[in-house]
Amino acid sequence: MKNWLSYCVWGLCLFVTVESKRLESFRPIVDAETGEKIRMGIQLHEAKRLPFNLDDDVLRGILERASQNAGIRGVGGKDTRLEKRGVQVSSDSMRVDGDLMLDSKLQVLPSISIFSSSVRDLDGLSKQINDGEQRLIIFAPTDESIRSLNIRPVNFGQDVEQLEQSGASEEEIYGAVKENVARFVLSHVVSGNRYEQAEEGNEVLLRSEYFPATAPGGDIFLKKEGSDYYVASARDRNYVKVKNIDTAANGIIMVIDTCLGTQ
Repeated sequence: MKNWLSYCVWGLCLFVTVESKRLESFRPIVDAETGEKIRMGIQLHEAKRLPFNLDDDVLRGILERASQNAGIRGVGGKDTRLEKRGVQVSSDSMRVDGDLMLDSKLQVLPSISIFSSSVRDLDGLSKQINDGEQRLIIFAPTDESIRSLNIRPVNFGQDVEQLEQSGASEEEIYGAVKENVARFVLSHVVSGNRYEQAEEGNEVLLRSEYFPATAPGGDIFLKKEGSDYYVASARDRNYVKVKNIDTAANGIIMVIDTCLGTQ
């Protein structure tokens, strides 16, 4: 029965059931080291599933339309909203769904299903990925990279095992697990930042949604080499190549074979 509660709650956090209709609020997240309040709270909401299956191979044909709808550089186009936020995407490597919000796009990428479910379970973030005015960058770890972690996302912050051993209540343990999962997810999402364009040879320092709003600097590095993009946590600057890039009407998804800031 070791860690049974944390594993059960971890499963609840990541895999959403359609029958789940209960709203549940939690207190603001506070960084244990700095005491800074994080900008986003947590709230479970009813799961959303759309009855369609999209073929990414068709996407190149709607590149121009996506340019108009999402502010993405079209063929022969000039500066756009995503590029002004420091993201340039080659038409040879991107897959575009100009009519889809990030919420819908996340549902049709099977390699990141675990992370996608967690993103859509955070109430504040779930609203952002459905907001057409947002311009988000989501660094999405693959399912395989999450499963291979030495530190589970439920321990990404407070030590849940230590709480269990100290006799903490189920409510305290559940709250810690929820906060840890939120911290893990928000550490992979960038929104509303001003930064330089990720050009050849330049490192761009980004601020994740978890990074304290009043702190200087950032916690994610992004750079471009040739036609490829590389991302690293500011903790270790261990760059990994972005596997593929998917864009939606309100942001961009960079799929990576690692989890940021977990070491």
